[in-house]
Amino acid sequence: MSHASRAPDREHTFRSLYEAVYPDLLRFVQRRTGRNHAEDVAADAFLVVWRSLDE
Repeated sequence: MSHASRAPDREHTFRSLYEAVYPDLLRFVQRRTGRNHAEDVAADAFLVVWRSLDE
């Protein structure tokens, strides 16, 4: 299976995970860091997820 043929599945998996988890993750991070940094921390977390999704 080539990387190109996996891309739509990978993107779908990521989007599904993001939609399911982001609101709770953002609230969790807001309680620990405050609103000013929460979106950046959540974005960093999802960057790690994106990079390691195939593992």
